[in-house]
Amino acid sequence: MPELSIVTPAHNEEANLPLLYAQLKEHLADYQWEWILVDDHSSDNTFGVFSGLAASDARLRGLRFSRNFGSHKALICGLREAGGQAAVILAADLQDPPQVIPRLYAAWKAGDQVVWAVRQARPGESTSNLFFGRLYYWIMRRFVGMTSMPASGADFFLADRRVLDALAQYRENNVSLFALIGSLGFRHGHIDYVKEARQHGRSSWTLGKKFKLVLDS
Repeated sequence: MPELSIVTPAHNEEANLPLLYAQLKEHLADYQWEWILVDDHSSDNTFGVFSGLAASDARLRGLRFSRNFGSHKALICGLREAGGQAAVILAADLQDPPQVIPRLYAAWKAGDQVVWAVRQARPGESTSNLFFGRLYYWIMRRFVGMTSMPASGADFFLADRRVLDALAQYRENNVSLFALIGSLGFRHGHIDYVKEARQHGRSSWTLGKKFKLVLDS
């Protein structure tokens, strides 16, 4: 069993995957890890690129949805496949740098069961996106009850095996993964990091999709 499962939802990320893979190998050289990618029915060659990487590395496993279901369903699917003692949610766009993972790991080893990576800066983000992003997380904390989530939001985190097993008991189709984690209890901690600028492509995790999750939660 690997100690860490890296779970990545991906939609049209073919250009970023080789870069992310190189960074995972560099920064996780001292760990036992696996990388699970869930392709949310990309229209580019995301799954083909990942399959090419996996052909020479048994630590990589990929799944592809038959249609686009959204990043949260991709995350839930990936977490159910994770075999590690803990899992790290990591986006494919390199905005959440893999060199932060050892710090998440250290906080987990110190006793936290959910460790949030809290953004301290977001290079290249427009003022309007920052405002509406903060509004989204304020609504999630105030009305959905996600008080364990940092006020500035966090979508890069580590979850202990016990958290993953608890998540696996829920089979709701329309649910915010973050709201679900917040409702389960467990010991929460956080670390700070600087969010990087996106390397290639555009994010498909739009504000509209975020607020749809608010309504579904």
